[in-house]
Amino acid sequence: MTFKSKKPTSKEILHFYQKLAPVSALDSPNYQRLIIEEWLKQLSSNLNLKKMYVLDFGCGKGNNLKVLCRNFNQITACDISSRALQLAREATQHKNINFIRIKEQILPFKEGQFDFIMATEVLEHVPNLKKTFLELDRIIKKNGYILISTPNYWNLRGLSKKFLEFFLGEGRWDPGRSHVGGYERFMTPTLLLKLLAKNYNILETRGSDYGTAWSPPMVKMYPKRFDNFFEITLGKVGLFKKFGMNYYLLAQKI
Repeated sequence: MTFKSKKPTSKEILHFYQKLAPVSALDSPNYQRLIIEEWLKQLSSNLNLKKMYVLDFGCGKGNNLKVLCRNFNQITACDISSRALQLAREATQHKNINFIRIKEQILPFKEGQFDFIMATEVLEHVPNLKKTFLELDRIIKKNGYILISTPNYWNLRGLSKKFLEFFLGEGRWDPGRSHVGGYERFMTPTLLLKLLAKNYNILETRGSDYGTAWSPPMVKMYPKRFDNFFEITLGKVGLFKKFGMNYYLLAQKI
């Protein structure tokens, strides 16, 4: 790769995630499912989730589909990678999942088609964040819900990213090195909240994974018995929510 190479083009980004992304780029951590399950449990106290139409946008290898299957009956899972969709099919045996491969940034769904959209660890990789979010906004019903998680770079890893991408080029580095050759934009809570500021009420926010966010690379700074505290619990506390390795939000369209 050349010194300070330019940001990859939309075509290059789409090609990487369609054809070249390794399995490590299609995964998600276990603690993510604990957060999703907790928020769905809260929603279920006032809503009949079984009657809702749900989209898992960028489903990857389907790690989160099992959580959705426990809570919803009508699920669509989409991804740009045919390999990801095949792995998701193999991992989830549920007759009510409709798997769809998307090929472009325009989504093949009707306006207001979904009651609930989940987009976990995917918006940081799309070529055009604003365009993709407008598509998600188009296909979600009024009063529908959206659950988003992305990396967060208000931390030590963010400093690492800024420094390394001075040499590598914009979007060329991620902490886990699971997207080598791909693209990961510099995400922050402010960027996400700005996207939703006009048409959404923010219901919940959460941070996670403070070990990765504030430890030197590949060095774990605490014993395993504290995993739950640093991965989940700390992210429920005030301003700490905004400084973990990941940022989550649950919002309702108005």
